[in-house]
Amino acid sequence: MGKRFTVDGRRVRGIPFTGPMVCAILRDAKTETRRVIVWKSDRADEVHDGESNGNMLLEQRSGSYWPYYVYDGNEIPLSCPYGVPGDVLYVRETFWVGCREATPDCECEGPEDEARNHYLEFAADKPKAAYAAGWDCCARGEVPEKCWWRPSIHMPMRFARIWLEVVEVRVERVQEITPAGVIAEGVTVPVSEEGHVLIDVLGVLPHLPARPGALRDGGYTTDEILRAHFAALWESLNGSRGFGWSANPWVWVVRFRRIEKPEIRGEAVSGQPSAVREEKNIPLDPPSKGDLAGREC
Repeated sequence: MGKRFTVDGRRVRGIPFTGPMVCAILRDAKTETRRVIVWKSDRADEVHDGESNGNMLLEQRSGSYWPYYVYDGNEIPLSCPYGVPGDVLYVRETFWVGCREATPDCECEGPEDEARNHYLEFAADKPKAAYAAGWDCCARGEVPEKCWWRPSIHMPMRFARIWLEVVEVRVERVQEITPAGVIAEGVTVPVSEEGHVLIDVLGVLPHLPARPGALRDGGYTTDEILRAHFAALWESLNGSRGFGWSANPWVWVVRFRRIEKPEIRGEAVSGQPSAVREEKNIPLDPPSKGDLAGREC
């Protein structure tokens, strides 16, 4: 038997975000996230052919679509792994557990020492240079404070500082995103001190319409530039997994709002859901030199 965590009967799930997106959530500038739909079938086709098993999209009464998996004539709706409206998400971000008494290894004995000496830090709060240096020194096997980063996927729920409530879940192609959707994703366009829009030639430019002289003459619209910046961000996060911008995958669009930390309850369930796995085997102590040797950061 395991436990499922709930808030007034609503499921609680973890969702990872990168450092810049964590900052955008803290500024209340990000209220949406798009995540690739993982289909039940290995088949590449996304519309059922009417005869064999496979994936399909069915139009709902609202006019929107929802993903289904067809098996032996049965249409089975896919559940969004990030919940339904009303469910609660906690943000998982890159973190460390520090010790004020480490010299350099933690020598705390018992819960009282840990409560007095241990503290949490989050990579999103650190300058980018310091964050990168932390990963570099980890790779060298050194153990200064800044090396104790742990990936967001390993952050347990009890360390979460950001809590979200799911407001809406829908599905669409990633390229269907609107300029308003880009803004809701927390994407911003960098601007120089003189007020000129800065465009990354390698990352953003390939996603702008091919228009001779437009880059030199400022012939791109704000909507085109916003969309190109989101496309570049999407490509950097999902391109290597085969779900790049040009692939135009179907995605879950999860709209949320930030809330205060709720009162969490645990319910006994058969099996061991992901919420329990997240809490298991997560060391609370800062790592020793032996723990860090050879570890990929």
